[in-house]
Amino acid sequence: MRYALVLVGALIVGGFGWGYWHVSTHGDVNVSLNDVGLKTERQLWGKPSAAQVVFQDASGTTLARGAAEPPQGIVWIQHPVIGDCRREERQASSGEAGMAAWQECIGTKMRWVPTWIRQVRHVRVTLDGCTIERAPVSLDAYRDAWWLWWLPLPHVGGAPYTYYALAVWIDSRACRAVDPVR
Repeated sequence: MRYALVLVGALIVGGFGWGYWHVSTHGDVNVSLNDVGLKTERQLWGKPSAAQVVFQDASGTTLARGAAEPPQGIVWIQHPVIGDCRREERQASSGEAGMAAWQECIGTKMRWVPTWIRQVRHVRVTLDGCTIERAPVSLDAYRDAWWLWWLPLPHVGGAPYTYYALAVWIDSRACRAVDPVR
């Protein structure tokens, strides 16, 4: 009986430990590149449809690269070896091999993001012949409920991740960084 209780306790601690480890070492990032130079009568800022973004630490060392691409200006983060996994994502529905390739690619990228994202202090943004150096960033992190990963319910269980939201504010007309618009 005593060994059974110890075993159950060890399984519980191990399960919670795995959840905490996973949420701490796996993450994804959403970059919001906001441009007040694209202000209109209906909006205070817009999203540049094309830009190159370099994420840097306090000393200016490059941590990662990304690119905003037309038509929506979504910033795609580039893993230094595997890229952004969009090709694998398109091929994931082609069969088991395509799905396995996508899962491997996205798994590698999600393990890589937490290794650098918290060190980002500013970015270099290049767009339309303008380069904005050292634009400050704001970073928020949202952790999944890592203690619930084991629940076999849709939208509750599953491997837990940390989701990062990184915001950058620029003025492409003046070619400079600006304070966030609220």
